[in-house]
Amino acid sequence: NVYCPNDREEAERHEYRRCFFELLRHCVARLRGGHRHVFIVGDFNVTPEPIDHCDYAREAERLGVYGEQVTLHLALTDGTDSASGPIANPSELTVDQARLLTTFYDPQEKPMRAWFARWLRRDAITDCFRHFHPTAIARYTCWNTLVNARASNHGTRIDTVLYAGADAAVVLGCDQMNGYAGSDHCPVFVDFDIAGLPQGTARSRQSKLTSFFSSAAVTSN
Repeated sequence: NVYCPNDREEAERHEYRRCFFELLRHCVARLRGGHRHVFIVGDFNVTPEPIDHCDYAREAERLGVYGEQVTLHLALTDGTDSASGPIANPSELTVDQARLLTTFYDPQEKPMRAWFARWLRRDAITDCFRHFHPTAIARYTCWNTLVNARASNHGTRIDTVLYAGADAAVVLGCDQMNGYAGSDHCPVFVDFDIAGLPQGTARSRQSKLTSFFSSAAVTSN
């Protein structure tokens, strides 16, 4: 269960967020190394795809920019994709699609968007909501209540459930309670096959990310 640092314009904040997400990535990799079913839930404070942001969603829908186009864009901008190695055929994206994706994943303005989207793909992590709703737009989880943005659904999808494990079939569904009021965020829930999960003892207290590493390991990395 995580709360990731929110976004600000300062360059120092970008580096702080990157370090936090890198630590989260290492933590998840260590947990799943024991063949566990790992669920990462919370407020990630990052919008993974254009259809997850009110300023881009309608245009993305019009242009047909969904997960496949995001994967291609990310591969073209760093030369590889995680599954099949080098790929590149820029003609598979239209000029308008490429322009939208380049703006959304601007490495100077919003560097963690591309980092987060690449992490999910490279480490085979399932965004549970997107897995079951790959083209759903305007399904946001956070709104600025100071300007009553929820009334017009002017929001972002920054809260989700991620699955990192050996068998995504244990995840039976995922959705949002968009009509549930009382906060600037709405609840997100996941259904999973408890019979397919190993039995264990739940911890009574939440752990910090750093508790998964020895001080020597943190220093060396």
